[in-house]
Amino acid sequence: SLLESSPTASLTNSKEPTLLEIGAPIYNLGVPSGIKVWIDLAARAGRIFGYTESGPQGLVTGKPVYIASASGGAPTGSAADFATPHLTQFLALLGFTDITMIHAAALMLDPTKAEQAETQTRQLASV
Repeated sequence: SLLESSPTASLTNSKEPTLLEIGAPIYNLGVPSGIKVWIDLAARAGRIFGYTESGPQGLVTGKPVYIASASGGAPTGSAADFATPHLTQFLALLGFTDITMIHAAALMLDPTKAEQAETQTRQLASV
């Protein structure tokens, strides 16, 4: 898995799977501590991203990312959602450009959102 004990090696090893899947619940408006630890371990200048005259440039390319996100009350993309922008900005730093979000947001407000996210997941799996 790309999220094993050595995030740097697993993100750059061409023998690894060709996609990245992240389950990212929104906890207290942000990402859970486990994802934050993974981010901190994976961000390695010179191996995962590099610095150029025009700024940082990601070195991991050609791998799609699927992020399944869920929250009880914070609508995805709202001012209260700090998790989604954090993840997409970090992944862009690494070089990922093909990012698909699957949202089951504000489930406490609208339980049908879970069914909508499940439908989207099944559609993506059939492609």
